[in-house]
Amino acid sequence: MPKVPRFVKKKFMIGIYILLFVIIALIVYLIYLVRFWGRTNIELTGDTYTGLNNVLCRILNQDRLKK
Repeated sequence: MPKVPRFVKKKFMIGIYILLFVIIALIVYLIYLVRFWGRTNIELTGDTYTGLNNVLCRILNQDRLKK
């Protein structure tokens, strides 16, 4: 087996580190993107606000009926 010079090994290792960094950065970005997209979908549909509003209306109406 031929002997590989040191500078070739160093370049190869640097390439591997850069590749690992890029892969980790992409994973973190995808996690951020999924979380952000989920939040915008909730805000766009307004289901949470509508549900909260309905609950508050029921509570207020119950108080009025008791009086």
